[in-house]
Amino acid sequence: MVLQYGSGLLIFCSIVIPLSAEPVRDSLYEVRSPGNIFIEKFRSEPAFDYTEVVEENAWRARFIRWLSDLLGGASAETTADILGFLFKIIAVGCVFFALYLMIKTGIIAPWGQKKKKFKRESVDTLVLSDSDRYRKLLGEALKMRDYKSAVRIHYLNVLYLLNEKELIHWDIYKTNASYIREIPSEKREAFRNLSYVFDCVCYGNFEIDEEVYRKTRHYFLDFEKEVGA
Repeated sequence: MVLQYGSGLLIFCSIVIPLSAEPVRDSLYEVRSPGNIFIEKFRSEPAFDYTEVVEENAWRARFIRWLSDLLGGASAETTADILGFLFKIIAVGCVFFALYLMIKTGIIAPWGQKKKKFKRESVDTLVLSDSDRYRKLLGEALKMRDYKSAVRIHYLNVLYLLNEKELIHWDIYKTNASYIREIPSEKREAFRNLSYVFDCVCYGNFEIDEEVYRKTRHYFLDFEKEVGA
């Protein structure tokens, strides 16, 4: 029994001791990295390109595609050329329309014509002048078809009459609102309406022709009669 136990122990030691005496070695792994050629090869592949491209003129591109479909599938270059031509036509049209408005409003005169200028008297000279002077200035304005100046002369004559009747105290530094507060209440509303017409015609962008002037003139003449001209 002892012999068997001793032989078994001897076998166990012969197995364990050599194994424990064997030196332990770490496994060595070589770190490998892909070369630049390998990386560039995959970068050039569209399937591996994850860069988000932001289209700068997306609206313009969509509009060109829509216009291309509208023209029966024309190429993008042809559609862009047509679009550029249309923009040029619109720009030229805007220029001519602006010139038309300036000629119509009297800012510039038509080609070959000189712009007629009505020599406006200063406010104090006109308002404090007599009725003969008023009629002369009004006649000159109507002869030149300067209806805006005619309305101005009518209004200033009204101020002259109110000042003569001592219904207001005229002063070059006073505003129309000052005269409205100053005038007697029974004539205030009518004078307020005349002041509104004067402001719209002379200081606003209100167009006035001969027909409009004739209708407007009656309001001034009626008020002058009411004041006692």
